[in-house]
Amino acid sequence: MSRSKGSQADITRTDILNSASELFRKNGISDVSLGTIMAEIGMTNGGFYKHFKSKEALADEVCTLTFHRTLQSWRENIQAADNTSNCPVRHLMIQHLSKANEGKCPIVALSHDAADQSHRHSFGESYRKGTKALLDLLISAANEHCASQNRDQLLVQFAAMVGVGLLTRVFENDAWMVEVKNALINSLE
Repeated sequence: MSRSKGSQADITRTDILNSASELFRKNGISDVSLGTIMAEIGMTNGGFYKHFKSKEALADEVCTLTFHRTLQSWRENIQAADNTSNCPVRHLMIQHLSKANEGKCPIVALSHDAADQSHRHSFGESYRKGTKALLDLLISAANEHCASQNRDQLLVQFAAMVGVGLLTRVFENDAWMVEVKNALINSLE
């Protein structure tokens, strides 16, 4: 299907992607129907197939797009912190763990679906590539700006950040979870 830039088809396709991205991250792919996605944008299921071959094709594209957006956000965060911090990685991690970012991290939000066998081929590959791109950006930024951190420390911090994000999603404001999150943030100083 050929589309001119800004056409109604492009707008509808973007609306489907944005709706699916939010719903998939919040509820998981298997728990979101095409009807729910399309209802969010005021359309019926039939309109979906004008833009995507299947729900799996949509999920794969949502995964790629969500990681791309997160990568861009991380780059902007690093660049903004570069002028105010000796090590923008700490700033990035604090922003990533902030209340405003809860539920947005594709590593955390899409992890269950990436592990699910029915999405393993294309979705799982998009998830792996996206996660690795975020890790590579973190390491690159640290190498450029944070001479005091070695690769092993960064890998542990990345794993801890993802783990805290996952636990925060499950346990939200439990006192012990707030303590774990604060301990990680304090360890980054």
